[in-house]
Amino acid sequence: MNQRLQERTQPDLTDQPDPRGEPNYYWTQILRIAPDDADAEAYLKRGLAKVNLEQYRSAIVDYDKAIRLRPDFWQAYYGRGFARMMLRQHLQALNDFNRTIELKSDYAEAYNSRGMAKNVLGQPVAAIVDLNKAVELDPNHAKAHIIRGVAKASLNRPQEAKADYEKALKLAGEQGLDDIKGIAEGLLVEIESGQES
Repeated sequence: MNQRLQERTQPDLTDQPDPRGEPNYYWTQILRIAPDDADAEAYLKRGLAKVNLEQYRSAIVDYDKAIRLRPDFWQAYYGRGFARMMLRQHLQALNDFNRTIELKSDYAEAYNSRGMAKNVLGQPVAAIVDLNKAVELDPNHAKAHIIRGVAKASLNRPQEAKADYEKALKLAGEQGLDDIKGIAEGLLVEIESGQES
């Protein structure tokens, strides 16, 4: 945040929940106190709070403002892409993930998310390329292994898909990611029952 805005606010308050239970309350107050000095970081943080509340359309508005203030703000492009994915705006999300990668080419999560968008858009081969990159950048990325497995399964490559699901299951167990572990277990059961028929 810029100097004037920092002087007029109490930064430690932003990490505490509002007594009324509004996680984005303090970021909203900061933006009200000094709208002319509003900084892209404040819009990003409020957008993140809104995503956590599943207020995706409103989060996109904040990410748009952050990007207008700072056109090279890769985190805002990524956040907007994520919110768009949640709204099933996959093509727009894909564009945001493309821009994220242009600005931050070593961010594994952007490749993972772009791979997911491509897979949803019916581009499993292109999705696998991105998911391979995500795994190259972060070999312990359990979600990338799952999504890559789904893409491979859609291409009728069950053995490769199974290997990805098994790797995701192992990583999720090691990392305590119970939701990912449950998804991997379900996909393994599904693929194994398909191979038996």
